[in-house]
Amino acid sequence: MTAVPVRRRGVGETEAPADPCYNPHGVVIQEQIVMKSGARKLKDILTIAKEKGLFRGARTKMVRGRMPEALVSKAKARTGIQSDTELLEVALANLAVADDYPEWLLSRRGTVSPDVDLEL
Repeated sequence: MTAVPVRRRGVGETEAPADPCYNPHGVVIQEQIVMKSGARKLKDILTIAKEKGLFRGARTKMVRGRMPEALVSKAKARTGIQSDTELLEVALANLAVADDYPEWLLSRRGTVSPDVDLEL
């Protein structure tokens, strides 16, 4: 599979991951998602899922279902995600690693340089 340019959405841009994840169309997905709400947590959840190897392997499992339009619209508006596939991927990653998030976040304590201006 050849890498394709990262599409960026929303405000700000992010770097493509060193070991990118691709959607079924061969488009890098992980770092292209710029969340409007809960940005840091959802990005961290994708990182945890990646570290646990949940994005490795062939994408062979088809998941589909009918959802209320209001639910899908609100989730897309809140995250900035346009693709149904990417929205499901973020939601599944969130469920798969939800219990690991607090421990992972605490393990990052002290990793931010004291020189960083946190605008407090």
